[in-house]
Amino acid sequence: MVKTSTRAITRVSTRTIVGVACLAAAAGTAAYGFATAGVDFSMAARRPITVARSAAAPNWGILLSSDSTEVAAFTLSNNTTEAISVRTVALDNCLSARDADGDCADAGEVNGNTSAVSLVTLTYEDSKGAAMSRTAPSGTSMGFGGIDIYIPASSSVDIQLNAELVNFGAAGIASGEHIQYNFDGVATSGFFAVGLTSGREYTEANVNATAMGYPITLRYTMPTFSLSSTSPSGPIIAGVNETLRFNVAAHSNGDVDFTGVTFKVSASDNDGTDWNSCTNFGDASKWELRDLSTGTTSSNMMFFDSTGASCTASANDLAYVVVRLEPGMDVVSAGAVSTYALYADSTGAGSSDSIMAEIPAQNSLRLGALSRLKSVEWTDGYSGSLNGNYVDNLPITGGTLTF
Repeated sequence: MVKTSTRAITRVSTRTIVGVACLAAAAGTAAYGFATAGVDFSMAARRPITVARSAAAPNWGILLSSDSTEVAAFTLSNNTTEAISVRTVALDNCLSARDADGDCADAGEVNGNTSAVSLVTLTYEDSKGAAMSRTAPSGTSMGFGGIDIYIPASSSVDIQLNAELVNFGAAGIASGEHIQYNFDGVATSGFFAVGLTSGREYTEANVNATAMGYPITLRYTMPTFSLSSTSPSGPIIAGVNETLRFNVAAHSNGDVDFTGVTFKVSASDNDGTDWNSCTNFGDASKWELRDLSTGTTSSNMMFFDSTGASCTASANDLAYVVVRLEPGMDVVSAGAVSTYALYADSTGAGSSDSIMAEIPAQNSLRLGALSRLKSVEWTDGYSGSLNGNYVDNLPITGGTLTF
């Protein structure tokens, strides 16, 4: 699952800025004035050059040991009527609070891990239309000089930053370390550009402050989930049935300890038999998770209603089944795939009822008591009790089974 970016060169694009004078911005001193029928329309002009995180910036969330991929992308906008060549830019590896500015010079900011990355490479398009790159050693602050980022008049271009991660084990990098690359528009001598018609020089005083990339968590390995092609769907007879089949693949970097999983269950009760209630369906004897690769099973389960309340104290319908995996089914070997099947006893369901199971995305479990649930629980061998955030391919949704 090495995430090697193919976007770093091919998606460099030029975008025309429409109505520059009509777009207000934060830092500026001049004003455009329009007088119409006694009405004065005045607004602050943007600085000649503005920078923002690109809409196409990668948001991996997790990167793995020895990955080589794009880690940040920024949009540089030329708000003038002449083409500009950017000759120097600065980037910081800085972990920033939401209300901080990402330059690691103020309270609330800390440096990202620098030893986890060997080299960073800036890619851009020059004034001749050629795809260019410039490489620098990993650091807290990185300057790229002698470059030629071409921005046509009243247009925008994207630049990208790629990083080569080291072997974490050899370098002693702890699982859970972070990196985050931000564009630093306030560093002294960190920005320099030239107007290609006027020869005007633009420095950090002519650029809006900073633009933050996305934070990235470093892990040794991780799981990838997928729906099995043989997962059931369609008509069944009420009773014990397989309701969902899925695969868990471990990255070749190392084993994944797959220790727990939450299933979201959607079951109808149109005949009013109450078969899917917490009282009836929230019973470990009616559920089983089976590792089809080893034959090991688990009925070590907890049950919750749609609010996240335990079924032991709820008269609502069953909505979530949390399974703890038993020894013998809880390790997916590096580079291998394990297949699991969830079985449910639907005795009591009527002929017009149905059931569907899925492994939800972690961000769907954010409200109220649901926030204590983990869509999947795993460890990379170094950090335990990780959840489903940024795990590939979640949610996994099974087919609808009809009775």
